Amino acid sequence: MPRLSLVLFTLFALAAITSCGGEDPESRPQFATVTPAPAIPTVVPTPQVPPTDTPVPADSIPLPESATLPETDARFEPDLCRIREPQGVIVQCGNLVVPENRSDPNSGTIKLHVMVFGTSSRNPAPDPLLYLAGGPGSSIVETSPYQLPLFSRFLEERDVIVFDQRGVGVSQPGLDCPEDTNAVFDSLNQHLTKEEEKALHVAAMRTCRDRLAREGFDLTGYNTSENAADVRDLRLAMGIQEWNLYGVSYGTRLALATMRDYPQGIRSVTLDSTFPLEVDFYSSIVPNAGRALSNLFDECAANPTCSRAYPDLESKLYAAAAILDEKPGQTAVFNPFIRQTHEVVVTGHRLVDTVFNALYVKDFIPLLPELIYDAAEYEFDMFDLVFGTIVGQTEFRSSGMYFSVHCADEVPFTTRAQVETASISYPQLATYLEPESVFDICGFWGSEPNDIKSNTLNSDIPTLVLAGGFDPITPPEWGRRAEAAITGSHYFEFTSAAHGVLGSSDCSFDITLAFLRTPVEEPDASCIAELPLTAFKTPASVGVTLVPFEDAGLGLRSVVPAGWIQFGRGIHGESTRGVVAVMQQAVPTNAAHQILPAFTQQFGIDIPEEPDQMLELDGLIWDIYRLSLDNRSAAIAISDDDDGMTLFLMLTSEPEGHEALYRNVFLPTLAEIDVLQPQ
Repeated sequence: MPRLSLVLFTLFALAAITSCGGEDPESRPQFATVTPAPAIPTVVPTPQVPPTDTPVPADSIPLPESATLPETDARFEPDLCRIREPQGVIVQCGNLVVPENRSDPNSGTIKLHVMVFGTSSRNPAPDPLLYLAGGPGSSIVETSPYQLPLFSRFLEERDVIVFDQRGVGVSQPGLDCPEDTNAVFDSLNQHLTKEEEKALHVAAMRTCRDRLAREGFDLTGYNTSENAADVRDLRLAMGIQEWNLYGVSYGTRLALATMRDYPQGIRSVTLDSTFPLEVDFYSSIVPNAGRALSNLFDECAANPTCSRAYPDLESKLYAAAAILDEKPGQTAVFNPFIRQTHEVVVTGHRLVDTVFNALYVKDFIPLLPELIYDAAEYEFDMFDLVFGTIVGQTEFRSSGMYFSVHCADEVPFTTRAQVETASISYPQLATYLEPESVFDICGFWGSEPNDIKSNTLNSDIPTLVLAGGFDPITPPEWGRRAEAAITGSHYFEFTSAAHGVLGSSDCSFDITLAFLRTPVEEPDASCIAELPLTAFKTPASVGVTLVPFEDAGLGLRSVVPAGWIQFGRGIHGESTRGVVAVMQQAVPTNAAHQILPAFTQQFGIDIPEEPDQMLELDGLIWDIYRLSLDNRSAAIAISDDDDGMTLFLMLTSEPEGHEALYRNVFLPTLAEIDVLQPQ
């Protein structure tokens, strides 16, 4: 799942808060297409596991028969949302009840938690979008408040449906392994070798496996074939005639399996960072990471500023890792998701692993040359920022589901020797990334082989394939492979994007939305050629020039720093990172008294009852607040105008550069904000 810094999460979510005031009742989000079918009495026996389980349906489709699962009764049950509903949207929730193992006639049932986000369109498209999350094991329900910027563009035209896959998040039962999560956090402040870290991981997963077995879970029911049948049954149980699939990372493999085995009712498919059915995943990890790292090294070398500041980046990475292996560093890392600080020992293994994981995130890539060079000098500011976000996401993944799927779909069809052979061309990298522990874990996990590779996909379902040039785990070549198997598909590569292309630019959204409107036509992708190359953070990246900015949709005109990238409506960030960012919004009601309490509630931040400063500019009286936001500095300004509008401006940055940005960006922008008059 694409990873963003918490500051950007905060800005995106705040945009959702400010967008909900003063709506015309007819334009409020509604549910255009999703009407649950009447509940069908289940014929599956009562589950023998704790109350955290539910059933899985099926609708047999001969495509080929060997890959499909037998039909079962599935039902959709409306329910309260199991997380706090995101503000600014209307959400309905429920559970898909399906068998835990469709191949077992005596299987108990499990429940998959479903959220339906209602469209804001007065003339909505009849076919909703189903979001298929990655992992396997990532919870889209628990992270949905952070994903609203991704959903919002789709919600302008159609409903969006998300669900936690079996074993994941708030679905019941969950195959979470807190034993492994605790082992990760407990080991952060320890100086462990790679072998010691691996042993702790394997031991924790064995403890988790033993507990799940005692609790009665049938781990043979958690694989991609069952997941694909869940997708089919969700559509049938909710009474949806036709829908569109959007999959990211592992979600693309799930989409491909569904296209092959249960194609009925699929209007279109978007594959973002494609994981084909037939590839050998573990043999590909080191080569794919090596390819992405080579892109990083080459692009920095080709950039005169980056190459002068950070020459020979590849050698520097492994030299820094050797230094830290010999004498580890020590730092304190803030985890933005649980709002805690962890003491972290920085070894060479942890450095290389962090650089690898940072390549998943477009916003982190510009920081990596500085991160690598600083680490060699025991300076860890950039490391802290990246590692804090990476380790924090441990809270949102189900390790049990991850290994259940891979121990069924992947490990039975590869060997340690194959993995080692595939890594020969990258000896230094393989020292740090060799994925050996999966073979040890799968040796005791108890999954049964699930051959999803041998039945090839031949499909003519309209498909859009998106690939990122820096993607370290699902390379562009995998996207081209999927395109070749799907008649009439459209492939687009975004050179400076990473894992999870959608949301990396307005261009990626525009192409995807155009495809969804008319899937049989190739969308106009000319905007890709206009996207900038990576702007690496270097000592020379200083100075700010403001240029005019106007957004009719937001109803405001203003200025923004030249060269900053747009993350969302009215949200711009310094091109080198997402920490330095500015957001401006216009809300069509006097809502200043609502915004700050909502902001405080959403993010647990104490905002003073009285502003730090009141400033009058061009007849507008602004309340200005200065505060700390998760180890960052922030400035907020709010004003109600005489025409019933609320104007909002927010700046976030690192503390050391905040005053300069406050003077050179925040105050000049405040002086230029103006409401656009209707045409």
